[in-house]
Amino acid sequence: MYFKFESLVLQARKERIMIDLSHQISFFHGQIGSGKSSIVRLIDFMIGGNLEFTPAIQQELVSSTMNLRIGNNDVILERKLDSSSIQVTWENEAKERATVSAPLRLADAAIWNDNVFNFNDLVFYLLGMNTPMALKSKINEDTTQIRVGLRDFMWYCYLDQDHLDSSFFRLEDTFKRNKSRDVMKYVLGFHSDTLTLLERDLLNAKEEKNNAISNIKSLKNLLTKFNFETADEIESDINAARESLTDLKLRKERLESTYSSETHIVDELRVGARKNSRNLENSKNALYDLEQRISEQVSLKNELLSSKFKLARSLSVANVLDNVKFDLCPSCGSNIEGRRIEPETCYLCCSDISSDMNDRTNVENLKIDLDSRILELENSISIHKKELARQKRLIKKQENFRRNIDSRIDQELKNYDSRYLSLFREIDRKIATMEERIKGYLRLKAIPDEIESIEKKFLKIELREQKAKEKISLERSKLTTAKKMVRELEAQFKDTLEIIGFPGINEKDKVSINTSTWNVYVLPKGQDALKWSYENAGSGGKKTLFNVAYLLSLHIVASNNDLPLPNFVIIDTPMKNIGEDVNQAIFDNFYKFLYDISLDELKDTQFIIIDKDFVLPEFEVDMSERYMTPDDPENPPLITYYEGP
Repeated sequence: MYFKFESLVLQARKERIMIDLSHQISFFHGQIGSGKSSIVRLIDFMIGGNLEFTPAIQQELVSSTMNLRIGNNDVILERKLDSSSIQVTWENEAKERATVSAPLRLADAAIWNDNVFNFNDLVFYLLGMNTPMALKSKINEDTTQIRVGLRDFMWYCYLDQDHLDSSFFRLEDTFKRNKSRDVMKYVLGFHSDTLTLLERDLLNAKEEKNNAISNIKSLKNLLTKFNFETADEIESDINAARESLTDLKLRKERLESTYSSETHIVDELRVGARKNSRNLENSKNALYDLEQRISEQVSLKNELLSSKFKLARSLSVANVLDNVKFDLCPSCGSNIEGRRIEPETCYLCCSDISSDMNDRTNVENLKIDLDSRILELENSISIHKKELARQKRLIKKQENFRRNIDSRIDQELKNYDSRYLSLFREIDRKIATMEERIKGYLRLKAIPDEIESIEKKFLKIELREQKAKEKISLERSKLTTAKKMVRELEAQFKDTLEIIGFPGINEKDKVSINTSTWNVYVLPKGQDALKWSYENAGSGGKKTLFNVAYLLSLHIVASNNDLPLPNFVIIDTPMKNIGEDVNQAIFDNFYKFLYDISLDELKDTQFIIIDKDFVLPEFEVDMSERYMTPDDPENPPLITYYEGP
């Protein structure tokens, strides 16, 4: 896995900080509190890690950018301190450029192509590789697969100061142990991409096989529940149900045909009801005419009575004023005495009064006529009122008849309809039941065909499963190479311990790696009973050396055999807990060994080293070295202007 760091650019509040990482070895050393460890933490942060927010970083740092090469791509990584994603921009060999915001967690949809869902996937895409996969469970092979991410490989590329003397590559961590083992299997060839794909196919085949078995069992149980075993039995029941359905429909048709012919009683009653309705309508019209006639005669009688009263009042006035003499006009008060009056003329208004006696005779005759006419009207009204009462009695009788006949019709229809309705409902219920039964049988009829189809698929799945097992067996037979790699790693680790002068190691000792747990044991003089490992190595300084030596040994074996391991080594304080004043030989041996392998076995590996002291190489090495102090302007800290804890 080819990585080449070029530079790390930090944007602080008051300055822009450029850290050169382009050399094969970048060595940072100096005093405590100058920001040495923050450099490698920021490098780790830029490739997806978490960042320890020291006061300086928390208060001053805004964002960071890293320039590097991944595979055949020039890459720029940009990340803000509070961001859970990384902006990745790259240019490939064909000068094609792209940029994408890559989340650290899996996205719901692909962020690039069809198989890149997060930053981890994108890194492997840029490396030209598929994302490594491993079984989630190491015990049950019928389990899902999970990604082996770049962060898991980082345990074998970056030894941070906090875990250097307290953890052997996370093997003691319950939650991270399996991932650490997966990385070792992947790097040394115990788990190849081909084997991963084959195991995935085998897993899918087993899942499909189990689903097929479950479906066949469920379908057969369903048939058994309805007392069926074969499709012929279902077909026989379908035919019987169809015959019953035909009979029921014929019964319904016959019932409908007899319905209208059996309603003659109700029809006769309806004829009588219609005749009564017509008579009742005529009677009501006659009643209305009588009421109108009586009303007109009463009105005329009242008018005649009114005329009689008016005539009586006029006669009374004439009698009162008959002999009255006026000296003055009763209207205007003028003196009318001495006027010349014509004979037979009214001295007041000068009207002709010669016919006055005849008019009085006519008034008497008119009075007699009025009385006679009033009497006639009263007789007529009386006769009409008697006729009106008789007509009302007739209407009431007709209305009673209508209510009775309507009640009889309703009762007859109710009795008749209830009988037929119950028959119709019963037949309709049976028809609906039979139709649903036929539908159910038709659905059941498809079950034997479905069982047969699933059984055919089951045979194909079994064949696919068998072929996958054979291929897996063949692929695992190739793991002899992986075992050879383990033997080589054991030998290299033992040599590395000897070269750096690890206390208590001599040429007669042996190293053994348990490929189940991936714990590493040292066997003094080859004796298994005396074996010891990282956990009981002793002091913190010895644990630090044990970790560093194993990391370098793994990278040497990976480089010599072109194994899939990122080609960079980051170590924060390899001489932690080792006093240089009393262990000068270890200091010198370790760095001489580091410089030697950087020119030989690990000439294509990039080193970033943080330590308290710098050991000058005895020969020319592609190296940059920076001394850092908190308060020396000539050798400034990471953030030059920062003053604080």
